[in-house]
Amino acid sequence: MKSIKKVVKKVLIKLGLKKKPPIRNRRIPFQNTIYVPRWRLKNYFAVKEFGESHKRWFIEQKYTYVLGKFPNLDAPELFNEKIHWLNLYYQDPLITKCCDKYELKNYVAEMVGKEFVVPEIKTYNTANEINFDELPEKFVIKVNWGDGKEFSTIVKDRAKINEDKVKAKMNNALRPWNNLYYSHFFWGYKNVKPKIMVEEFLESDTEDLTDYKIHCFNGKAKIVLVCEDRSEKRMKKTFLDTDWNVLPCYRNDGDVNPEVKKPVNYEKMIEIAEVLAKPFPFVRVDFYSIKDKLYVGEMTFHPGCGFEEFLPTEWNKIVGDMLVLPEKLITDEE
Repeated sequence: MKSIKKVVKKVLIKLGLKKKPPIRNRRIPFQNTIYVPRWRLKNYFAVKEFGESHKRWFIEQKYTYVLGKFPNLDAPELFNEKIHWLNLYYQDPLITKCCDKYELKNYVAEMVGKEFVVPEIKTYNTANEINFDELPEKFVIKVNWGDGKEFSTIVKDRAKINEDKVKAKMNNALRPWNNLYYSHFFWGYKNVKPKIMVEEFLESDTEDLTDYKIHCFNGKAKIVLVCEDRSEKRMKKTFLDTDWNVLPCYRNDGDVNPEVKKPVNYEKMIEIAEVLAKPFPFVRVDFYSIKDKLYVGEMTFHPGCGFEEFLPTEWNKIVGDMLVLPEKLITDEE
């Protein structure tokens, strides 16, 4: 009888004859908050229990699940295969410096100048040290070994934030299993020493910052990805060559913008990217251009965590061919 009533209720709502009941503001269960994503915590203990072989097993299993193909990590040809090979078998300590969002600022300043660094306001070692009274009205607070909303908070009005919740988020992000290394075993993060960073809030004339991502292969810029409208449900993602021609490839989580505008300081972006990328087999250097001023946002050695596919599929091999892998370099003592 109850099931019949539910069906009738749904039909009446669909026909507009009955109002949809309001959604209750339910609290997320505690176990679904700080322990998300749970695979990071599992990886933290699994690699201690089963050793280095667990890393490759995890990558192979997730690669197959996401991309539907078992990766060849012994003789990689596709771009994502080569990214994972580098994560497993190429351990240059300079990569650690550039994965560390705090130390990256020093690398950028040393190589191309402090003017291209997002200004830092304050650093803390623990959440209890955070003093909001000494911070400006607008800022960004983050942990240096993470990525995304779990590890950062954008503050546009300090008077309106819940300071305790921000502290709790930072406190959780500092836990050893929340090192991004345990997400997909990105080696560069493994030896990062965690700290909380407060940066200036970068304001632009538009609601969203446009992201210019310069993909450098063996020190040379070859592909540009422009990300626009990041706050929209479906952002614009446009791949271009370095002559600013739109490439006939895309990712299924974004729309191509054939009219994407080249920034006035584009040539400078390429110049800086290649200086920063020179020591590495592959790195993507990300820029913001705000009122014609350039900032290096980050350097990443594993775009899309190594699980984002190019379409059409032949582009996974085309882009893979751009990357010449080095000899193995293992610096870990274990």
